[in-house]
Amino acid sequence: MPSATTTYARYHTRRPSHPVSRSFSRALLPAAIFVAVTATAGFLSSDYFRLREVFVKAPDTGLADEVAGALQVPAGANTIFLSESRLASQAKACPRVLDAEVDRDLPGTVTLRIEQREPVFALKAPNGYVLVDREGVLILHTARPGPEYPRVHDNNERDRVIGGHLNPDCLKTVLACIEGARQGDMDLDFDLHLEERFDYRLVPGSGVTVKMGGPDNLARKVILAGAIDRHLRERNLRAEYIDVRLPDRPPCYRLKSDTPDAPPVATTTTHVQ
Repeated sequence: MPSATTTYARYHTRRPSHPVSRSFSRALLPAAIFVAVTATAGFLSSDYFRLREVFVKAPDTGLADEVAGALQVPAGANTIFLSESRLASQAKACPRVLDAEVDRDLPGTVTLRIEQREPVFALKAPNGYVLVDREGVLILHTARPGPEYPRVHDNNERDRVIGGHLNPDCLKTVLACIEGARQGDMDLDFDLHLEERFDYRLVPGSGVTVKMGGPDNLARKVILAGAIDRHLRERNLRAEYIDVRLPDRPPCYRLKSDTPDAPPVATTTTHVQ
């Protein structure tokens, strides 16, 4: 006969339940959470985190002082709860500021890092010029812009409000000419006359007048004009004008009559292939 097999099972006793203590703990939990949150909020709002200093870091001292003077931080402001967007907006209200970044240094210091707008050309104004950035924002007045800034003339010299925006069509025209000058390895020290809509003119450092016509294909026109201007200067020839108005025709130029050793056709229009 097969032997009998004996199996075992283990029984675990349960601990006695305490419904009263469990209910008491559940009742106290919300109160404990409330006390902890209140205590934490009270600590974060305490004088320990009161804003004591705002450092403005900018590329130059003048801009840093301008931004610092534009800030309006309420008395007793808290470093933690201070609105970054509001502080940055106050800084960006300064025309020269492109962007502003806020860093908190607890417990009581905030650093405002400023990125400034970079001017790309000078716009003629009643008393000098106004420097303008790539977005068309009028940044600041200057009596004499540096040679790295093309000088732009139009019919709105009195409408020069710092912090304002240049007309989008005018901005597009100027940037196209600057791009053409850079691609054509042309010096940016030139005057751009936009007084007449379809009679745009560019005068580089050589003094020759470049007739560009209307606002079409401006970058290409400037590249062609720059190549012709270099060609003439390398041969000690002085032109009265360079004409690149018609992109579907070869550009041409007219030499001045007093040009030394000028050929007999110096006063006639010469086409350049």
